[in-house]
Amino acid sequence: MNTMVRTQCGYRLGRRYSGAANTTTSVRSGFLNVYSINGGRCTDARLACSKLATRYAYTPTSTLYTYVHPAAGGWVVPQFYRLVNGSKTSGRLRWNCLGSVSSHYTFDTGGDSTELYCANDYYGAFASEPSYVKTSLPVLQVETLWAVP
Repeated sequence: MNTMVRTQCGYRLGRRYSGAANTTTSVRSGFLNVYSINGGRCTDARLACSKLATRYAYTPTSTLYTYVHPAAGGWVVPQFYRLVNGSKTSGRLRWNCLGSVSSHYTFDTGGDSTELYCANDYYGAFASEPSYVKTSLPVLQVETLWAVP
């Protein structure tokens, strides 16, 4: 499948879900490590939101922070789907992005979707980046800089 996607769609790398940073060595495999940032039930076991029927627990901001601050020479691709703000307690899609981070959750009452994430946590994770971190580079530009075949 990776060969087909690369040759027929013009991509240099296939996608592999992983929490590891990409390096010049790892991309030689033909795959780009992509980290899926998931919403889901809150992480505070004392709260009712920790019992929500979701596939994942909400990705803690500390985990996201660590991921988006790679060591020099690392290349990370965090995958987000939809960012939300504040709280919404009715309707199919519900979330809470207020209060302590351990009480944050996103929930789809119509299924197991965890594709919402709190915007304040997303933007907060990128605070205090080291000076060597470059942001907003298109994948093609990074592949060219890294001489990806």
